[in-house]
Amino acid sequence: MLKIIDKLARSSWKYHFYGKSEVESYVNYLTDKFDDSVLRDRKTTITKLNYYKPATLYTGKYSIPMRFSNHHVGFKLGAFTKNRKPFYFRSKKKKNVTKKYTV
Repeated sequence: MLKIIDKLARSSWKYHFYGKSEVESYVNYLTDKFDDSVLRDRKTTITKLNYYKPATLYTGKYSIPMRFSNHHVGFKLGAFTKNRKPFYFRSKKKKNVTKKYTV
């Protein structure tokens, strides 16, 4: 009888999906050609080929310039925007009760 292994099969490596423009801009970066493109789309994934580029993130009211490092690789640009109000708990104040004396 076969012994059942309860581990999932894992691939030893995964494909990296790079766009043609990312590869071209990275080659220009390595050859010291001037490339003034800026990352703007929130759906763009930060890869090893484009983390050095500056980005402008639109938060709904303002555009914020940001710089990324190699620690941000794998995240989307939209993960770094603050586009919601912070959650706020209303404080529960105790009522100040005074007794009324009737004569």
